[in-house]
Amino acid sequence: MSRLRRLLALPDNVPNAVVLTILFYLGHLFFQGWILSSELCVLGVLLCAIVAFHRRDLRPSFHILFYPLLVYCLVSSISALMAERAIHSTAESALWGKTLLFPTVLILYRTFPRTRDLSLKMMLFFGFFISAYGLFQYFILAQRDLEHRITGPASHVMTFSGLLLVISLMALVLWLHDVRNPVLAGVTAITCFSLLLTFTRSVWIGWGAAVVMLLALRRPRWLIFAPGVALLVLSFLPLPLFGRLVSVFDTKQSSNLDRIRMGGSRSSRTTLCWALGRPTSKRSIPFIVSMMRPDSGSRTFTITSSSSGRSAACSASRRICCSLACSCANAYAGGGGRQRSGRRRGWWSRSAWRRPGSSSSTSAIPRCTG
Repeated sequence: MSRLRRLLALPDNVPNAVVLTILFYLGHLFFQGWILSSELCVLGVLLCAIVAFHRRDLRPSFHILFYPLLVYCLVSSISALMAERAIHSTAESALWGKTLLFPTVLILYRTFPRTRDLSLKMMLFFGFFISAYGLFQYFILAQRDLEHRITGPASHVMTFSGLLLVISLMALVLWLHDVRNPVLAGVTAITCFSLLLTFTRSVWIGWGAAVVMLLALRRPRWLIFAPGVALLVLSFLPLPLFGRLVSVFDTKQSSNLDRIRMGGSRSSRTTLCWALGRPTSKRSIPFIVSMMRPDSGSRTFTITSSSSGRSAACSASRRICCSLACSCANAYAGGGGRQRSGRRRGWWSRSAWRRPGSSSSTSAIPRCTG
C-alpha cells in the first residue's frame, strides 16, 4: 500500500481505505467509455468509502448541490413506482447508488485536496486516449461516413462526442489560463479535432456557444476577430464537414423535422417544462407546456405531446408536475377556475392522464384547471 501511495503522490498518513477509494475513482474516470468497468469502479468507490466512513477516516459534510440531487432521485423513484410499465429497477434503486458517488467524491476533494489534481490529470489523459482511439478509427479503420462514424471506446457516437465535449472544453479553459503549457495545448488540439470528426452537429453548436461565452468572459477583445475567423474556417472546411454543417438548415431531413415538430404548429411559443427519465427513441418527445392565444384573447396553458409513432415513456410524476405548472399558469393568467368541468376529476385522477390515440405531431392533452 505504501508503493501505491508513492505512485499517487499521496502523504503517508492517508488511510488505506481512502487510498483505495481514490484508486477506484480514478479507475472510474478512465473507464468512462466502458460501462461495465466504470460501474464496477463506482461500486468499489462506494464500498471503500463506507469502510472509510465507518473508521472515521472520512467525515460527512453538506453541500448545496446535494439538494437537487436528492430531489432528482426522489422524483425518479416516484416515477418508477407510478409508471404504467415496470421497465426500471425497483424504485430506481441503482440511481440512488450512482448518485452517492457525487457526495463521496466531493468529501474526498475537501478532505484530501491531492485527489483533485489526480482527477484532473486522469481526465486529461482519458481525453487524449479516447481522442487518439477515435483518430485511429477515422484514418486507419476508415470510419468516415455518417453510417460508420467514430465511436472511440464508447458504444455510440453520441456518447463519444459527449465525453469529448466536456474534456475538450475543460482542456481549453485550462490552456487559456496557461497558454505556454504544451501538454494542455496538445490535449486541447487533439480533443477538439476528434470532436470535429464525429460529425455531431449538436455538439458542434454547443462547443461553439461555449467557446463564444468563454471568450466573452476571458478574452473579450478576441471576439472582434471571431466573425473573420469563423468565415475563414468555413471557407477552407472540407466538403464532408461543410455539408454536415449546412444540413442543420435542411428541413427535408427527418431528424430536423422532428425538431421542428417539437415547437408545435398550433402554438405561438413552447417551452420544455419537465424532462426526466431516458427516452426510448429519438421520436419520443417529453410533454411540453404550450402557451397559446385562443380566439378569446386570454392566455391559456395546455399540455401537449409531440410524439409521432411510439408513445413516449413519460412517468406519472412528470405529468403531475406538468399539470401543476399548467394549473398555476392558468390561474395566474386569469383562466383558472372558470371552467368547472375540470374540477370533477382533478389533476390526481388517472383518467385525466390518458394519452390520446392520435399519432399527430402535436396531440393535445385535456387541460387541467383547478
